[in-house]
Amino acid sequence: MLEHHQINSTSRSAPHELVTFYIGSDLTPFMVHKEVACLYCPVFEAAFKSDFIEGQTQTYKLEDITVDAFQYVVYWFYSQKLKTCVVSPAEIQISVADLANQLSIEIVDDGGIKATTMSYSRIIEIIKERYWSLCRVWVLADRLQIPRLQNLVIDELNRMRDEWSIVCSSIVNLVYDTNQLAVPKGAALREFVLQTIRKFAHSRLMEKFPEFFPQEMLLELVIAYKRTAMRPDPFEDRAEFKKRFHVSEDS
Repeated sequence: MLEHHQINSTSRSAPHELVTFYIGSDLTPFMVHKEVACLYCPVFEAAFKSDFIEGQTQTYKLEDITVDAFQYVVYWFYSQKLKTCVVSPAEIQISVADLANQLSIEIVDDGGIKATTMSYSRIIEIIKERYWSLCRVWVLADRLQIPRLQNLVIDELNRMRDEWSIVCSSIVNLVYDTNQLAVPKGAALREFVLQTIRKFAHSRLMEKFPEFFPQEMLLELVIAYKRTAMRPDPFEDRAEFKKRFHVSEDS
């Protein structure tokens, strides 16, 4: 039997009005307040207030997305924030230099409870998983027409890169692979990933792990070097960052 993931809200005018989402290939159900879903997502508002099957049943299926990505969206509906990462340099009070020494560390979860000691490799795995999850959230937010969430994801990806001094090169294939996310050419997420690799990835990384870098991406990288040579550095200039990597939030 599938477990319902019900999210509570303290500020709603019709607490009895819930809609159910069925997520992923297993159709995992999530119950969300209709008022909240419609307020922040025009796609859901149109669906649940229509005469189509979604409006009649007050249900919505998203079989081709991950439960993890949808959890991020629902969390954002109620908090206007992204789910926090279980680890960060600030929370665990270590430096990047400590990580380089592959020290095991203790972390504290969101509830303030001491968790098990984590190895360096596991920390890197968690960071990688969050990178991947956030990219999927960006694509889902694009599909659901939620630009504010898209821009929040881009800012978080950049914050993680800056905070950890780690470039997650594996998301290149995720973004470019037509069998995975297949982010369109010119999309803000694809441009962000491309410029991040251009700015922060060491050239030896491409020599050592060529499988991480599709030919299409390498071609775009060459063009990006020429096209952006005279433009402000978006990682140093906030206005340029938003111009290049954010999507318009105007309705």
